[in-house]
Amino acid sequence: MKCANGAQGVFSRICYASYRYSMVFRAAGKIEKCTAALDHPQNLIGYVDSSKGVVLNENANYQWWHSTLQEKCFCRKELLTCFNMRCKKKTLIDGLADSTCSSVSLKIY
Repeated sequence: MKCANGAQGVFSRICYASYRYSMVFRAAGKIEKCTAALDHPQNLIGYVDSSKGVVLNENANYQWWHSTLQEKCFCRKELLTCFNMRCKKKTLIDGLADSTCSSVSLKIY
């Protein structure tokens, strides 16, 4: 999507890990979300088991893709990045405050 929309397009800041079914299958059988946080405990969302198949922790996966869109975001030009489609590593792993919407003044575009 980034290439199709250019470096400044509406889809240019969307993170692949923000999609519900976007996953990283590791050689040892781990299933993770973010390639920038490999082997971090909060990045692990499941595993592949030889008898059970794919075993997902839906709660762990949910943290990576779910978000509630704040009403003030509806007027934002970058609505999709505000709607949890930006990098979740910053909040889940790095412990940074989620400031995508809260620190931006509203502008009608």
